[in-house]
Amino acid sequence: MAYLRKQNKIFHIIYFDDSGVRKSITTKTSSKSLADGMLKKFNAHRTLNLPLNLQNNHNPLFSAALDEFLATRMKRATATKQIYFFASQKWLRIVGDRPVNKYSKKDCAEFVSSLNELSINTAANYTRHLHIIFDWFLLKHYIFENPIERLDELIQEPEPIPEYQFNVICRQLFISGMFKQLDFVKLTYLCAFRISETITACYEDFDIPNKTVHVRNSKGHRIDTIVMLDDICEYVQQMKFDGKTGRIFDYRGRQSASKFWKTVNHKFHFENTIHSLRKARGSQLANAGVDILFLQDFMRHKDIRTTQKYYIKINRNKARNHINKKLETDQLEDEKDE
Repeated sequence: MAYLRKQNKIFHIIYFDDSGVRKSITTKTSSKSLADGMLKKFNAHRTLNLPLNLQNNHNPLFSAALDEFLATRMKRATATKQIYFFASQKWLRIVGDRPVNKYSKKDCAEFVSSLNELSINTAANYTRHLHIIFDWFLLKHYIFENPIERLDELIQEPEPIPEYQFNVICRQLFISGMFKQLDFVKLTYLCAFRISETITACYEDFDIPNKTVHVRNSKGHRIDTIVMLDDICEYVQQMKFDGKTGRIFDYRGRQSASKFWKTVNHKFHFENTIHSLRKARGSQLANAGVDILFLQDFMRHKDIRTTQKYYIKINRNKARNHINKKLETDQLEDEKDE
């Protein structure tokens, strides 16, 4: 049987021919999983005594393979499809349209150097989506190694909106008679919605008899269910949802909703994003002592580490009072023992 051996970071298939002479075939890849697949193919062909060609005969141009890939992404959000388009068109302009297995890491380096004019996060976004495209080429066996090196994003997580700023904005909306906008802000906060989830929220998503809220999760293209807390239920009842159907808000997209938020926000020289409302709700529940598993479920995070890292902001005053109380109790117990 043949086996793999790594030489200069590249895997080679080592085998002995019919006369017992040791021979070697390069896999042209440093990926162990890909080399394992090629080794299985090699052993299968030798067992069946078939001719072997480790290279894929179907070697389309990038533009043709890209069309195949995009056809599999038709149901993705418009913004996602746009970034695939922009990233791939930039790739074609910089590197050129070649057979997909002719690209190398050198081409990727040339492409990355052309992104200096863009922001760090935009450049990272381009390489991330190109990496996904080439990963799909891997699955189709058009290539044996992904040449795209992903850039790291500069993560700038918004801070929770301070409670007094939240109250100031809500009071201003109420005084100005902007009740629909007030409902938008309050529901986003109370349900810890992402902006796209608030925009797509429907009256029928709020099941008051069963105390549940159905959330149209745009990130996962699914509908999640969270518990309807008492403050959510109370506010929804004030909005009088009974008998109404369809979308609650008539914003056409994120930009129009964000525009309204920025206008109110800047009136008081605040610097909060709409996502700060979600962050504030998560932090409020955490500081109220909500169990981390329940908080993860309410925030709809697949990974509990996301809940811990980004949505739990300890209230230092509460932490100080809690620790002092524990110390006082401990000191009293020690005095009793004496």
